[in-house]
Amino acid sequence: MSSSTHPSPPASRSRRRATPCAPSIDEHPAIEQRWFEASNNLVVLEHPDLTSLAAELQAHGLRVALFHEPDLDDQLTALSAEPAAWRRLSNVRLAR
Repeated sequence: MSSSTHPSPPASRSRRRATPCAPSIDEHPAIEQRWFEASNNLVVLEHPDLTSLAAELQAHGLRVALFHEPDLDDQLTALSAEPAAWRRLSNVRLAR
């Protein structure tokens, strides 16, 4: 049966959505350490154009880690942004 007829349980979807955090930890360990000690919260958002969102964040000096999905021809499917990006991301919709 396809996942469209039987959606994944919420916990499973959350784990898949958190996968992009792994490159962020490797690319920006000091930021990850501060995040872990200060809040340890993860917010999952949806955006229709991750390439432009990443470019906008980077243009404002914010660090992002990009996640390209190997099973989808290495398409950009997610990004992880440093906590300081919250102001730039405050208008982006929460993921459902």
